[in-house]
This record gives sequence, structure tokens and C-alpha cells, in this order.
Amino acid sequence: MTHLLSQYQNNQAEMLSPGKRILMLFDGMIRFAENAIESHLARNEDDRRYYVGRAQAIVLALMGTLDREIAGELGDNLMRLYNYIFDLLMEGDHAADDEVKLKSLRQALEMIRELREGWAEADAVLRRSGTEGLPVTPVRNALSLVG
Repeated sequence: MTHLLSQYQNNQAEMLSPGKRILMLFDGMIRFAENAIESHLARNEDDRRYYVGRAQAIVLALMGTLDREIAGELGDNLMRLYNYIFDLLMEGDHAADDEVKLKSLRQALEMIRELREGWAEADAVLRRSGTEGLPVTPVRNALSLVG
């Protein structure tokens, strides 16, 4: 049954625009970052590591979908931001000081939310103009990361 549900979700995601798929990835990353913070506050290291790992996997997927040839300087800037978020998540998982972990996780979450807003605005503008020209390659298998 789980396999059928997963297949159904993948088929539904295939019908979404690239912009909507990107937004789904950001929504998943936000959820995982929030869960990592909650787990950290509850002193549940195993869950914190799990959620940080899930958020990092999505960052890596986003990095892999970015078409830097099309995006140019914007793509370079996005790649730097994705790298920085990945590093913040890493620090939020591995720093020796608990306050540093929490600060890093919160900073990563804030940046993820801001980037999601930017992607949502770009997607809306492109849809209004009838253009599907986001600087990303199709996001297919990466959507399984948000489940």
C-alpha cells in the first residue's frame, strides 16, 4: 500500500509546474528545520540529526536542479546561499555548544523561509507572464525527500 501511495504522489507531482515542485521542496525543508529545532529543544539528538539530514538532502537536491548556465549570476548567488544553508544545518547538528546549534538551526530556517518567498514570487510572476522559465532542471525524484 505504501508503494502505491508513493507512486500516486509521484504521479501527482509530475503534473505540477517546476516552480510548484521547488516550492514543495522548500516546504519540506522548512518542516524538517522546524522539527530539528523542536527536537533540539526537547534534547532528542537522534531526531534532530534525522531532521537535519532530511533538510540537508533537500538542499543538495535544490543545488542539483539549479541550471547555472541559464541562471547566470543569479544561479551563482543561489548556489552560495544553498551552500551557506547547508553549512548552517551542519553546524546546527555538529557544533559542540548547544546554543550555537540552536542559533544555526534558527538562522538556517529563517534563510530557507526567505528563499521560499523569493521562489514563490518568481513563480507567480512567471506564471502571470505565461513563462515557465525558472532556472531549474525538472525536479522529479527529489520530491520523495519531502515525504
